[in-house]
Amino acid sequence: MHRCVRRTSDRCGGCVGLNPRGSYYITCLVSDERISHLFVYGTLRSAFANRYARELSRKATLKGIARVRGRLYDLGDYPGLRAAGDGWVTGELYELRDTAILDELDHYEGPEFRRQAGDAVTRSGAVTRAWVYEYSGPVWEDRLIASGDYLSRSLDS
Repeated sequence: MHRCVRRTSDRCGGCVGLNPRGSYYITCLVSDERISHLFVYGTLRSAFANRYARELSRKATLKGIARVRGRLYDLGDYPGLRAAGDGWVTGELYELRDTAILDELDHYEGPEFRRQAGDAVTRSGAVTRAWVYEYSGPVWEDRLIASGDYLSRSLDS
């Protein structure tokens, strides 16, 4: 079972109610658990040493550099991805050894980031279905990271 990434007004059909804290995330019985990969593009990448990035490296195997369709925005201390648009966002693809880490990462990402299924493309061109955290808050076009790579943006600033 995973937490539904849809708001209560947009139930997926398998949702059974609000979580105990009363937030808009709800428990969902729809089986997307077959997704065993995670695409990360910001502070969960291997270049970062925060607690959650370290935990991810312990509970998952880094498969390499990948990219997903979307646009990347600088939100200050971290980036946010919007899956819309024809651009590419560069990040890393992990194979999860323990999908229970997703609950921890959902907490880390917070309510403005929704875990969505998406297609990650590796350097070899292989396409892998993976979880991707999409930012749902406001964005400003002048904060667009044109390269689509948060690490490059960090080095350029």
